[in-house]
Amino acid sequence: MGTFSQIYVIEAMPPQIRGSLISMYSVWIAIGGIVASVIDNATAYMPGRRCYYIPLSIGFIVPVVCWVLLWFIPESPRWLVNRDQFDQAEQALRRLRPKTTPEEVIQGEMADMKEAHSVEMELKKSAAVFDLFRGSVNRVLSLIGTWLTL
Repeated sequence: MGTFSQIYVIEAMPPQIRGSLISMYSVWIAIGGIVASVIDNATAYMPGRRCYYIPLSIGFIVPVVCWVLLWFIPESPRWLVNRDQFDQAEQALRRLRPKTTPEEVIQGEMADMKEAHSVEMELKKSAAVFDLFRGSVNRVLSLIGTWLTL
């Protein structure tokens, strides 16, 4: 879920605050790790099953809240544009922006999304997986990147 929520933030939020929101996401992940460590250490020496029931139970709180709230967020406008559902994309964009957002800002974002989509479609026609390995620099960088992930 973590990767998908970051992608949603990147696709759905205004360009001016995307970087800050992704940074905040990383900070909250770190804070969650600290809280989890504190809870684990606090319950480690409890007798009986409570020593693992409590951390496991607390670990379900945030995912359940996220799952419930997931049903109330609009689809990503960029995802809808990629499926040629432009009217729904504009509606989703309007839901994600404050009511005071000027019409020209909404239309500008929609135009940017449509232009990016058309550029992607043009590039998609001529791109292939083997393009990663064409040219000596691309081949070397691809092999180094692949090796580093192992």
